[in-house]
Order: sequence, then structure tokens, then C-alpha cells
Amino acid sequence: SDVEESVPEESTEVSDNTSDESVRFPMGGVDTSEDIKPPIVEPNDGFVYYEYYYDPCSQKYERIALSREWQEYTYQMCLRYDVPYEVILALMGTETGWDVNIGVSDNGLYYGIGMVHIEYNEKYLKKYGIDLCTPTGGLEAVCFIMSQKLDTFGDMDKALIAYNKGDNGARKLFKKGIYSTRYSRRVQEIKDGMLQWYAVV
Repeated sequence: SDVEESVPEESTEVSDNTSDESVRFPMGGVDTSEDIKPPIVEPNDGFVYYEYYYDPCSQKYERIALSREWQEYTYQMCLRYDVPYEVILALMGTETGWDVNIGVSDNGLYYGIGMVHIEYNEKYLKKYGIDLCTPTGGLEAVCFIMSQKLDTFGDMDKALIAYNKGDNGARKLFKKGIYSTRYSRRVQEIKDGMLQWYAVV
């Protein structure tokens, strides 16, 4: 079924406030006068710098507001956690419009470029050496969590729904035969739009 239903979140990892447009949250005490720089990484074979994606909503090419350096760091994290680079980029675009400086959401529940739920994840991630409440840690957390979702559910759309709804919320949808949501479709749209742009440049 392609019908989306409202499911109460019990153990969500990320915000469910996304729409067909990128969601932006007020900053939480992060200095945005200049971009915080990612760690310098070695060149990676297979890395692609995506400047634009084709957006079926606006029916035009939209800019990806993430620098080459941050995309290279994202690619490195994707290799580390064995998650698809384009999907992770698209997820972060859906969540925050690729804002590495976004900090804490206005309700204080979510952090970083992937809007990861602080209460459910901060202590857990620290066990793996990931400091959620830093720009680099917030990005790494996205890759780490998606890796776990893919291991658990074995399917990209299911993993995206679980990232957005939490495992319990996702399973409630799956029991109703719902395996596609507005959120999962939007991430896939942006991913496909990135590949479409890259194919024509």
C-alpha cells in the first residue's frame, strides 16, 4: 500500500516533521558566521561531488547546499558504515536541507544535519565513540543509524521509514502493509534527482 497513515512514535530516532520540502529548524547556539570545517580526508576512489539534483516538485534542478569537503567526509562515513552515499546525502537534504551548522532543533529533541533524536541516541552513540552533538558526529550518526536500520530491516525503504518513525512505529506500518511513506519517497526522489543530474553533466 502507498497510503500513509499516522502512527504514534514510541522510539523514534529522527523528527517526523518532514514534508515535500526540506525542513529547517532554528539554530541551537551554533555559530553560523562561517561553515564549521569537516576533518580533512584522503581522496576516495569513486567519490562524486553532487552540486544539484532534479526536483520533481519544482520541476527544475535545485542546488545541494553541501560543500565538496563535507560531501567527501560524508562519503568516507558511508564507506565506513557500508551505507549508500547518495541515499545518505538525500536523507540529510530531506531533514535539514544539508545544513551542517543546524545544531539543536527548536524543541531541543533533535540534533544535527540528520535531525537525530538526542534522548534516544546520545548515550548509545557515545559507546561507539560518536559525539552526536557536534557537526561531524551528527553526520556520522546518520550513517551509523542507517547501517543498523538496514541490518535490521534489510530493505532501503523500510530502513528509511524506521529512521523517520523509529523501529516500533515502522513495524506498526509494516503490519498494516504500508512500506512507503511521504518521507521515504522524498528521500528516494532526491537520490534519483542527484543521479539524474550527474547523468547529464
